[in-house]
Amino acid sequence: MKVDIEYTDTFAGEPNYSWVRRELLDLPEDSSETHVMMKAKNAVGIDANAECDVSHYGDTIEIRPCDACTVVFVTFRE
Repeated sequence: MKVDIEYTDTFAGEPNYSWVRRELLDLPEDSSETHVMMKAKNAVGIDANAECDVSHYGDTIEIRPCDACTVVFVTFRE
């Protein structure tokens, strides 16, 4: 499965895009959601065990590290 990763800063809680880092991951089809999130955080330099708030929006997972004004969007490709 291919997964798009977008990592950016936030301003007042909203994605700001004053900088952005994009990655594309190619993971096994049977990857669990936890595995996908760990790989996504690792790809953008966030400790896989870092505490985060996670929201699910259909084919997108939003990861917000608790100690930073940043957000990671994980979008599953068809």
